[in-house]
Amino acid sequence: MRMIVDHISYTYKENKKPTIQDVSFEIKEKEILTIIGQTGSGKSTLIQQMNGLLRPDTGTIYYHGKDVFDKDYHLRDLRSKVGLVFQYPEYQLFESDVFSDVCFGPKNQGMSKKQAELKAFAALRMVGVPEELFYVSPFELSGGQKRRVAIAGVLAMEPEILILDEPAAGLDPQGRKELLSMLVKLKEEKNMSIVLVSHSMDDVAEYAERVMVLRDGKIAYLDTPKNVFSHKEELEAMGLSVPQITHLMYSVRAAGGMVDVNCHTIAEAKEAILKLYGRG
Repeated sequence: MRMIVDHISYTYKENKKPTIQDVSFEIKEKEILTIIGQTGSGKSTLIQQMNGLLRPDTGTIYYHGKDVFDKDYHLRDLRSKVGLVFQYPEYQLFESDVFSDVCFGPKNQGMSKKQAELKAFAALRMVGVPEELFYVSPFELSGGQKRRVAIAGVLAMEPEILILDEPAAGLDPQGRKELLSMLVKLKEEKNMSIVLVSHSMDDVAEYAERVMVLRDGKIAYLDTPKNVFSHKEELEAMGLSVPQITHLMYSVRAAGGMVDVNCHTIAEAKEAILKLYGRG
């Protein structure tokens, strides 16, 4: 396991109720774990603890077996290997041009100027930012381009775990598909573990290998997408939903078609409908 989150709890000073309550889980090598939950369920607080930005009140986090909150552990080392991309990329962009911005992380790790530039070039190419934008101000870019640059800035440090808070928010369907497909490719080519906070159940069903459902700071479910989305009524009671395909299959069942309603992707639905008509 790359990371073990061990019974952590956290309460903001202005709150009486804990935002995170006795949360434990593991991040496996080369997996995509998604975190879902209503606003206020603790998603953002949790990922900031995983990156060392917030220290839990109780419990701890182990990275490759080491307690990251131990007094002898350097959190800078953690943040170079557990990269966090915020929901709003503007929070991470501050240099005068795109290339300088992506060079910042590697330089901060102690790389030479040449090494940092090589890492930045490779990361920008990896996320599909064209060279004509390298020396443009990051604040002149579109929302999708800013997000790619913010991801490149983290990738240039060569993390083992990449955490992204709503990475596809605000993107059109094509941009969303390109970005999420890129993350799958990164996982495979760079042996990376990816943690996604997402509100899109369709994306979760399509790309996740495991899904964590947070409710009031606690883990309600942690399982495969298929098993998690089988709890349709329970999720809806939490103010969450299931993928659109699942809703469609329930409609088909209500109209008399005896299909498996526990379908969450287009591929699964296609197989179920073909089976219904004896073509599967």
